[in-house]
Order: sequence, then structure tokens, then C-alpha cells
Amino acid sequence: MEQLNETQREILSALDERGGRGNTSNIKRSIGEMTTSNLGKQARSLAEMGLIEKVGEEDVGAPIPANVYALTAEGERVARDLDDQTEVRVGVSEGDVADLRHEVSDLSTALSHLHDRVDDLADEQDSDGGDQLSMVVEDLDEAVSRLSTLEDRTSALESEVESHSQALETLNERTIHLHEMIDG
Repeated sequence: MEQLNETQREILSALDERGGRGNTSNIKRSIGEMTTSNLGKQARSLAEMGLIEKVGEEDVGAPIPANVYALTAEGERVARDLDDQTEVRVGVSEGDVADLRHEVSDLSTALSHLHDRVDDLADEQDSDGGDQLSMVVEDLDEAVSRLSTLEDRTSALESEVESHSQALETLNERTIHLHEMIDG
């Protein structure tokens, strides 16, 4: 069987969550942002793979009726397998972000001390103090560069953690829904 892309997996999961059947409007709401054209293309691919089938149309208040799709027996099996295999892989933990924030804080403190040192050296500069001041300025520039890099990394990691948290929340909601379907 062909490898499923993320959108195809989401379509199968959306149909599975709805008891194996749903129209394009329902599926789009479950998945999120997606064009009707792309949804149709992905649904046709899934139908060609024998995982879903078009079983009719429904009036959803739009000018064109929504296609209704249902999981085939093979589609139900694949959807169950996808649920069993679903994992959220978090590459960065909140602890990692906290460690980075701590490092940024330490560097900010060091940078502040370097600024103070530069000010002191500028006040006390004499004929041989110029070399010492140049070294401090170089240290200061390096610290500023490292701090900027760490701030960028921290922001990127915070975004990644937020994204993973949202994915985990969605997974938990799906798990609860599946348990409700199984128990109910």
C-alpha cells in the first residue's frame, strides 16, 4: 500500500472519529484549514487506495452539495492502526527551554557586568589602558552575539514546545473521544 501523507491520515482519523462516515464539510472542520479542492484530491487518492468510498452527497447550505465519504473495511483497519501508532515526538522539553532561559539570564547578567567594566575602563583610561579597553569591547561584542543567538533559539524552542503541546492536547482529545466511542 502507498505511504499516506499527513492530510490523508487526518482524513482517515476524522472519518474514524465520526463513526466511519462524514461529509467534506465535517472533515474540513475536523482537520482545520484546507481547501475543498485539496480535500477532494486527497479523498480521491484514498478512494483509489480502497480506504474510503464516496457514498453520496448532502446539502450543507452551500451552492454545491458536500460529498459524503465512508471508511471501507480496509480503511477502518488502517485508521485503527494509525490511532495505535500515533505518537507525539517532543524533541525539546519544557526543561530544555527553562535551561535556555537560565543561560540567557546568566548571559544578560554577564553582559551587564561587561558594560559596567567598559564604563569603568573608559573613565580610568590612560595611555596603556587602550589595549585593555579593546579586549573588553571584543568580549562585549561576543557576549552580545551569543545572547542574540540564544534569544533566537529560545523563541524557536518555545514555539516548538507550544506546537507539541497543542498536538498532544489534540491527541488526548482524540483518545478520549475514541474511548467514549468504544465504551458508549
